[in-house]
Amino acid sequence: MGASPEPEPPIAPAPGRQTAPMDADGLLLDFVRDRDAACPRCGYNVRNLTKPVCPECEEPLVLKVGGRTYPVRWLLATVAPGIFTGVMAGVMAVIFLIVGPPPAVPLGAILTGWFFVTSAAVAGAIIIWNRRFVRQPQPRQVLWVVLVWVIHLCAFFIFLSYALP
Repeated sequence: MGASPEPEPPIAPAPGRQTAPMDADGLLLDFVRDRDAACPRCGYNVRNLTKPVCPECEEPLVLKVGGRTYPVRWLLATVAPGIFTGVMAGVMAVIFLIVGPPPAVPLGAILTGWFFVTSAAVAGAIIIWNRRFVRQPQPRQVLWVVLVWVIHLCAFFIFLSYALP
């Protein structure tokens, strides 16, 4: 068996350039000192940072090798009620096509159908423009989740009151 290869010596810093501390934050700040780099959330140019946080959206920044994971949990939580109501609108449409609409459609059924279609359309728009949603600061994304869920829960109880005798 042959001898193992010698490890390569570390790469020396460029002439005239001081090395930053070898901690992760120091490496990140050294990396963006002389480079135009975009914040992964909002796209703000983070050149010459003094701390590892985007000054625009307050996203903590990390220097790493590889792609950034796409933060979709708040996006999914926001569009989930709209997707569900879109599916329900489709089910109602198929039932009306097969059976036919009732002779007298109550106001509650009309409002429910309108809400289902509108909610699905808004969820579709958020999905189409998902990058705008994801680039918002996380507290704003959470606010959207809460707002959408409160609207859908209120609508559910209102429509339930129309359906119950």
